[in-house]
Amino acid sequence: MASSKSKKIRPLLFTVLVIINLLITQSALFNNYIKTNYTMIIKYFTAVLSVSYNYVLCISRLLRTSPRAVPELFNSYTETITHITKEYYSIIISLYHEHSQILLHNA
Repeated sequence: MASSKSKKIRPLLFTVLVIINLLITQSALFNNYIKTNYTMIIKYFTAVLSVSYNYVLCISRLLRTSPRAVPELFNSYTETITHITKEYYSIIISLYHEHSQILLHNA
C-alpha cells in the first residue's frame, strides 16, 4: 500500500519541483544573474532542488502523521520544515547579495 502511494506521489513531487524552479527562474533577479555568473547558477539549482525535494517529502510525511498518535515524529517533521524554510531564505539572500556585489563591481 505504501509503495503504491509513493509511486503516485513521485510524479507529483517532481512536477512541484519543476514548477517551483520555473517560478524562481522567471524572476527578474534571476534573469539578470544568468548573464553574470554561470557557476553560481549550478550551485543555486542544486541547492533549490535538494531543498525543494526535502521540503515536499517532509510535508507529505507530515500529512500522513497524526500529531496525537506520534507527537515526537510530528514535531520532528515540523522542525525540519522550519529548518528547510530557513534554508530557502538563506539561498535567496545569498543570491541577492552576490548579485548586488556583481552590480557594484560592474558599475
